[in-house]
Amino acid sequence: MEILMHYINNQNYNKIVELAKNNLSIKYDKDMATYLVCSYIELGDLDNAEKEIDNLLKKEPKDIWIKFLKARVSYMKAEYQEVINILFQCISKFKNKIPKKIKVSIYNLLGATYKILGDSNAGAKYYYIAYNNTDNDRERIIEYSNY
Repeated sequence: MEILMHYINNQNYNKIVELAKNNLSIKYDKDMATYLVCSYIELGDLDNAEKEIDNLLKKEPKDIWIKFLKARVSYMKAEYQEVINILFQCISKFKNKIPKKIKVSIYNLLGATYKILGDSNAGAKYYYIAYNNTDNDRERIIEYSNY
């Protein structure tokens, strides 16, 4: 785990992919699989990220963070309706059970999606929800600047 943290701190995503794939070939570990997905995202390897997310969702179908990562990959692939579908499904299915940090990410991504689609009012609405769910003043400034 120490070597993994070293690679994360140094943003060496290729090494994280290598390490994660080696570890996952021995045994399943949700956190390691998530590191693999996030590394693929950082490397811009969206096809492999999506493949790993789909594998993760088979094992962890109720994990809202993995669903968010699926929406993030869809956003990066410019599949905006898919982003909206995934995120609204998360909001309606999990309602008040969404951890605040993930809720901020969900609403921020919704805001960005609607902004790209040209609906600045909806974008501002969802950025504002993200802003209101942020506890940290520094993060609130960042969320506020989005809308």
